[in-house]
Amino acid sequence: MRKPNAYAGIPDAVSDEPPDDDFVRKVCRPGQGPVSCRYPTHPEDGWSCERHSKLQKKLDWDAASGAIEAQECNCGGRGSRW
Repeated sequence: MRKPNAYAGIPDAVSDEPPDDDFVRKVCRPGQGPVSCRYPTHPEDGWSCERHSKLQKKLDWDAASGAIEAQECNCGGRGSRW
């Protein structure tokens, strides 16, 4: 059973738009340890969400193996810039 989402006020609706700085700060929470979402990346042109991209499996593997500290999936996903 998956634990309840700590961000219950954030809709799980998927968006095709990449996340902006405010969304990343409030929802993805980079740099905050295991509660950080494992899917945000920052290519040259701004934030990107890899939850529904080709990078998802690698990021899932990295989280499960402990290669990255971020462990959560904090929303339904946003757009990828890749």
